[in-house]
Amino acid sequence: MIQEIRKPIEPYFEQYRIALENAMNSDVPALQHVTKHLKESSGKQIRPMLVLLSAALCGNVSEYSISSAVSLELLHTASLIHDDVVDDALERRSQASVKALWNNKIAILSGDFYLAKVLDIISSIPYPSIIKSVGFLGASLASGEIQQLSHSKDFSATEDVYYQIIKNKTASLFATCTYAGAISSGADASLAEKLRLFGEYLGIAFQIKDDIFDYFENNKLGKPIGNDLSEGKLTLPLIHALSLDTADALHYRSLLSSAKTLSVQQVAEIYQFAKDNGGIVYALEAANHYRELAIAQLDSFDDNEYKTSMIALLEYCINRNY
Repeated sequence: MIQEIRKPIEPYFEQYRIALENAMNSDVPALQHVTKHLKESSGKQIRPMLVLLSAALCGNVSEYSISSAVSLELLHTASLIHDDVVDDALERRSQASVKALWNNKIAILSGDFYLAKVLDIISSIPYPSIIKSVGFLGASLASGEIQQLSHSKDFSATEDVYYQIIKNKTASLFATCTYAGAISSGADASLAEKLRLFGEYLGIAFQIKDDIFDYFENNKLGKPIGNDLSEGKLTLPLIHALSLDTADALHYRSLLSSAKTLSVQQVAEIYQFAKDNGGIVYALEAANHYRELAIAQLDSFDDNEYKTSMIALLEYCINRNY
């Protein structure tokens, strides 16, 4: 599926792959091992695809589109490495995390190395708005992580708080990818803003879908079921169920506010409560709402293979199984 979506930009994606490999090169053996591990456990490369598809949709995949894709993937990689240290996560995408294979010091410094590479690459792009957007993204990712930590185990938090967190932690990266792709192609500000919003709405839907995975056995994300709840993280299905004016909702709000830790049985019980009270359906409806908002942003663009792939990538992100 991903290969089919990527087909219209395959020549540009190959340029991106080569540029990314060159950017991650190091003479330091420990960094070479980290980079090799990251390559072997790399994801579907959705974010660089968004950069290149956005540039192509606007009519021109330039060398700066490639550079933007590389810098944003490196920033994403660094943020994941650092997040695993913060969360004490031993797995990432069903593979051992960098911190698990080495240690926190190597993980943090490896992430710092990739962040320095971002600065080196982004400084060569002659579009101040791209440079500014990448700087804003770095601050947004950190802010989102701090917001999430600040609200850890705060199950009285509202949907507004939830959306603030995922806009900063997830949607901001998708939005910067589509925006940078548009600007690097020479698109005007109005088209770039439409693509920025497309990326933001896609990112929100993407995170809502990730939330839903935490509730089911067949997830392949490399984390146990109920992991988000055990770590005190807010997810939309549970927020919705807890907001209901029912005796069960009152009971579980009380339990969550008073319990210092949750047993495996309690996590399963609370998740069943969220499912039984429409949490999953509510979250799926929210994801579909953002899907519709995203598609509407593409109305100004001509129908072509790039637009078809953008919509297909959106559908994939919402309907994927992991």
